[in-house]
Amino acid sequence: AEIFYKSGLLDEAVRVSKLIEPQDNKEHYEKAQYNIAAVYEEQGDTDAALKIWSEMEEDSSEIYSRAQYNIGAIKNDIGKFEEAKKAWGKVKKNGSPEAYARAQYNLASRLNKEGKEDDAIRALGNIEKKDDPEVYAHAQYNIGVGLNRKGYTKDALNVWWKIEVENSLEAFNLAQYDICIVSIEDTQYRDIAK
Repeated sequence: AEIFYKSGLLDEAVRVSKLIEPQDNKEHYEKAQYNIAAVYEEQGDTDAALKIWSEMEEDSSEIYSRAQYNIGAIKNDIGKFEEAKKAWGKVKKNGSPEAYARAQYNLASRLNKEGKEDDAIRALGNIEKKDDPEVYAHAQYNIGVGLNRKGYTKDALNVWWKIEVENSLEAFNLAQYDICIVSIEDTQYRDIAK
């Protein structure tokens, strides 16, 4: 099934994946179901994908975490924000650190749009560098933005200074730019050399 999928033979990948039964091997069955849903999503049948991913048994596996992340992304795209937040909240860090980091980042973005900046900052703070260095760098940048907006400029500057270029050039550049703006415009933190 994976060979068919990688070769672009999606219908064949689904056909072979459907041959795997839960009693054969639970782990392979769950992975096959995940992949079937991924094919459906890729083919534009998000309802079928959501149905499969939603029926997965809750556990701390990578497959479950990735499925919940995908459910959240689809629900967010169709404007079902509460359902998206609920799905992202089910992503397990020990299942998939990368999916967890992206879920927390997306959750924070959603919370910010709802005016819940403190909750958003907490969600961003849940992301660790080892989860996904690039998402972590963006999270740190956004934590700095939130802190600066709330008047904690010194804390924001400290967060921005710690963003490393090798984790995300974009987040690093944004942080450096904001450091410059604060260092020029904020009389309390004016430092033209910075």
